[in-house]
Amino acid sequence: MGSPKCSNYEVTRALVRQLIDADRAITDLHRYLTLFGGARFDHLANRQRPDEFTSEDFLAVQKLSVSVLRTARQSLLSEAKPVVQHLLGAIPDDLDIWDVPPSDYDSRLGPDSAAWQLWQLVFEKQKGARSSGRGVTAGKLLHAKRPRLIPIFDRARVSKALRIDHRSFWEAVWCSLRDPQALSRLRDIQASVDAAADLSLLRVFDIVVWMSREPHSPAE
Repeated sequence: MGSPKCSNYEVTRALVRQLIDADRAITDLHRYLTLFGGARFDHLANRQRPDEFTSEDFLAVQKLSVSVLRTARQSLLSEAKPVVQHLLGAIPDDLDIWDVPPSDYDSRLGPDSAAWQLWQLVFEKQKGARSSGRGVTAGKLLHAKRPRLIPIFDRARVSKALRIDHRSFWEAVWCSLRDPQALSRLRDIQASVDAAADLSLLRVFDIVVWMSREPHSPAE
């Protein structure tokens, strides 16, 4: 894998391989995109204005069961907008997380990166929300603007499925998806579900992991 960081995430990497190799992965992706309201997130997010948050982005994250506070929305659309534009402008919109080389990880996704600074900004703007409505919302809002680079963290399912917390999540996903076999499997999963054609591969990964905690009915 080429990075000493990844030696810390052998358990997560093994879990990722197990989840995406599972027979249910394709069915889960199809089921999510057919039956779950979160499927609308990717269509509502405003990708035409990549370097600023919009009202469409705030509506989109609601489909993922989080909300941006009214005060946060107002700030992100007004006085904080120049900072948001500056930070988003420094985050590539054509870079897949697994293509970040180890030498660039800190500058792209590390604590001093523009991505993490923007996460922190949204986190602070969400002060007053319950804990899951701060970091989780920040991550989902960032994914709306950078769906190829910023993975979605979810405490209720993704954290439990991968046994990782938010502080290590970006790095753990980066390490896990630098595995060519994992990427090949994800591409096969995506190609098997027509409705997934326009999604980022990182979003396909998120859905498969999230749905792995969803019980199936006896008929399924």
